[in-house]
Amino acid sequence: MGDLSDGRDCDRDDDALIGEAAYLLRRMRVPGRLLYALRIHQHVSLALRFESPLTSQRMLERYCGALSQQLDLPLHIARRSKDTVQIEETPPLMVECYHLSASAGDGRGENGDSLLLRSAGLAPPFSYGEYGKPYISGGPYFSLTHSAGIAALAVCGDPVGLDAETIAPVRRAAARALTSEEREYMEADPERRFAYLWTRKEAALKCTGAGLSQPMNAFSVLGDTASPGGEPLSLCTVEYGDYMLSTAVAAHSAVFVPQRVDALALL
Repeated sequence: MGDLSDGRDCDRDDDALIGEAAYLLRRMRVPGRLLYALRIHQHVSLALRFESPLTSQRMLERYCGALSQQLDLPLHIARRSKDTVQIEETPPLMVECYHLSASAGDGRGENGDSLLLRSAGLAPPFSYGEYGKPYISGGPYFSLTHSAGIAALAVCGDPVGLDAETIAPVRRAAARALTSEEREYMEADPERRFAYLWTRKEAALKCTGAGLSQPMNAFSVLGDTASPGGEPLSLCTVEYGDYMLSTAVAAHSAVFVPQRVDALALL
């Protein structure tokens, strides 16, 4: 696409956006030029071509932040290649809630939740297990996870572990975390099956609280249950778009029933 920094070939409504974006480039001395700046259904998108591939990420983030403030819009760096960067308007937070019901047939440092609560002026309600896993005394068990663009929370009456991973190419060294039977199972579909196995192992270890203090190749997750700490845990895995999510619950023969629900229904 051609250089549109002078406003040619653009709709008149985009002139102000182009002017602000180009002006900030000059004022902040960012070594680049504006390729395009436009609004599509009120969604702002612009791209820059910088003169040097050594242009620092920090400089680009400062530019993005200044433009966001100038336009009073939430902008973020969506993509960066060798000599271009694309800046997009951050869409409104979209949340999809699923209710996964499962029916039976002195801290070692602050975690992210504690830091968030402290910044809000609230006292963290967490206690910590033997390996540092946080829990709420007298409250429900919970587990948090995130990967790329997804975040998930599990709350349960029994100890629970939750893990989410992006389905992506597998590094050869990662297969060392699997048993020989799991490695053989993975060969038919390496990316999806590794994500399936890895998230189940992570969920199981998060459920027991042992974390990576226990070797991941010491137990198998090929069945409906796993026993990393001796007691069997019930496992459930869901493929959601480009992600794999697994849950482990310290309940015998749990039956998992995923249901799409309104977020307010969980309050």
